[in-house]
Amino acid sequence: MQHLFSRHLICPICKKGEVLADGKAKVTISVMCPKCKSFFLADLDTMQTEKTTAQKRLGRMK
Repeated sequence: MQHLFSRHLICPICKKGEVLADGKAKVTISVMCPKCKSFFLADLDTMQTEKTTAQKRLGRMK
């Protein structure tokens, strides 16, 4: 099965690393840039990115 990743989110710090998404959703994710290893938030609804610190995991939702 081949996925079509039509959404590209560029790292706001180094402008080189990118994260791919296959669709739009009302979700914000915390991402580590594969190039510069910095963390940023990516809003999949508005396709905006902003620099942030690493977000702690809260554990598994039950």
